[in-house]
Amino acid sequence: MNKAYLIEGLRKEKSQTISSNTNHRIITRNLCVITKRKERVERRKHKRFQVQDSAFVVLRAPWPHSTKVGQIIDMSREGLAFRYIAGHERPNGALELEILLGDHSFYLDKIPFKTISDCETANEVPFSSIKMRRSGVQFGDLTPNQISQLEYFIQNHTKGEV
Repeated sequence: MNKAYLIEGLRKEKSQTISSNTNHRIITRNLCVITKRKERVERRKHKRFQVQDSAFVVLRAPWPHSTKVGQIIDMSREGLAFRYIAGHERPNGALELEILLGDHSFYLDKIPFKTISDCETANEVPFSSIKMRRSGVQFGDLTPNQISQLEYFIQNHTKGEV
């Protein structure tokens, strides 16, 4: 019985063909040789911090019914990562984002950004048919007030370094 396993953080390096003689039949299998990736070079200038569970990001695009809401995973002074429920449309058209806490104790809006990454992730709930995505964004030019509020948020609403 053949089994397939997903090995996170590894990639296919090359293929080999192996032949074996079983019950006088020749069976040919393609095997993938898997090697570890080279260490990634960290390009971030600032430390990332894990954000408390009730922190959310809102992306609003200029057209109606295009608002996306996601849960913030981690953030730094230069950007953040968040997870959201995958739909028919990705939050590509949004120009600014908002950061808020579920208890309404913090709200920061009109943050310019650009999307750095957006990929499907494993759902944390077993057997769920809901597809989740993870997006990473980099902040654009911030006002001194926005920088001050982001620093306040990181100091008061995070759980520690990632």
